[in-house]
Amino acid sequence: SLPQDLQAIVRTAATNLNVQMISEFESQNYTYLKKIREESKATVLKFPDEVLKTLKKYSDEVIEELIASDAMSAKTYESFSSFQKNIAGWAEVSEKVYYGQFGGI
Repeated sequence: SLPQDLQAIVRTAATNLNVQMISEFESQNYTYLKKIREESKATVLKFPDEVLKTLKKYSDEVIEELIASDAMSAKTYESFSSFQKNIAGWAEVSEKVYYGQFGGI
C-alpha cells in the first residue's frame, strides 16, 4: 500500500481528472449537438420508450452476468447502485425541477 501522502496525491489527481473529463464531455456534447442541428439535415430524436425499455432489459442482463462472475464488479456495482438510489431523491427536488421549470430538457 502507498504511504498516506502518496495516496492523497493519487486521490486528488483522480478527482481532478474526473471533474475535468465530465466537464469536457458535457461541453463537447453541446458543441456537437449544436453543430449537427445547424450544419446537417439530420433530426435528433429521442429513442422510443419501447427501445429504451429493451435496452434496459439487455443492460440489466449483462450487469447480472458480470456481477455474478466477478467480485470486484459486484462490489463496484453495489456501490454505484446505492449512490444512484440515494441521489435520486435529490435530483427530484433539484435538477429535475430546474429543467422542468425553466425549459432545458
